[in-house]
Amino acid sequence: MIEFDDPDDPQGKAWMAARIISRGMQNILAEETKEKPKQAPEQPKEEDFIQETIDFWEKRTDKKFTREDARQMIENVAGYFNLLMELDNKQKSSNSGDD
Repeated sequence: MIEFDDPDDPQGKAWMAARIISRGMQNILAEETKEKPKQAPEQPKEEDFIQETIDFWEKRTDKKFTREDARQMIENVAGYFNLLMELDNKQKSSNSGDD
């Protein structure tokens, strides 16, 4: 299980990035429709994030999603951010070797 509050866990950081992007998308869409955005909970729980993902995408796509669908969506976004972090770290380490 991934812990959201572990700053040393890169996978956890990617999950948090996915959550931040999701929250940002909600704020942008809320502004467009003049809705008031929901406030993020202090300490998000994995289950709440999964349900929040389901609610977000069902509202915008008129499709029904399972908890497994939402978990996979989150995992894919987290994987994307893990890849970006890896590439960034490789670039930083190769740039520091050029000095």
